[in-house]
Amino acid sequence: MKYYIDKLQKAYKHGLGKVLIGQAKKRVYYLLYVIYHFDKWHLYRPFETTNYKQMIVKIIDPILEKDSTVVDVGCGTGQILRHIRKSRRIGIDLDKQALQCGELLNKFTNPPIEYLEGSIATVSTLNTPVKALILTNWLHAYDDTWITENLCQLFKNNIVENCLVDEVFTQKDRIKNIFSKFGTATVIENDWQDKKNIFLFKINSPAAGA
Repeated sequence: MKYYIDKLQKAYKHGLGKVLIGQAKKRVYYLLYVIYHFDKWHLYRPFETTNYKQMIVKIIDPILEKDSTVVDVGCGTGQILRHIRKSRRIGIDLDKQALQCGELLNKFTNPPIEYLEGSIATVSTLNTPVKALILTNWLHAYDDTWITENLCQLFKNNIVENCLVDEVFTQKDRIKNIFSKFGTATVIENDWQDKKNIFLFKINSPAAGA
């Protein structure tokens, strides 16, 4: 019973309109899953009923300009990027099938999202200033050393001005402490749905300040 009460409370917070759109999108994504066989996780978290994805857009949008670049590492099918409208948008993911699905959805996305198969290291190959780098929903699975080493390499070789990251509630202050070595948190918000914190860091690496 508690499970269903919790579901109803979340649906109420999202609003009926968003819930209906989210349910419709789940059905569409299921058909796309049958075709592309991407990670099933993408079926269950449509943008309209996933609060942290909406938070990312609200935090990122004000700092972007029309000619700036936003990069999402772990973009999946591009759900978040499709809701960020004023920048050059680049999505990077290891899931080739998810990227192929994103390319199909580009037919309904204007301007289209640029998709690249790869990881956080791929950002180093872009050779373009990155106004906002999104690294969410996967950092918690890697150890501190791996994250720190990759960030050192990333900020050394790239002009990354802002980084948006999340921190799951079971790892309180872990991601925050790692990123505090590279910049200053300008936004800290809590996601009521998944009980995690969202941080926007202004990167103060030599590359970002050049």
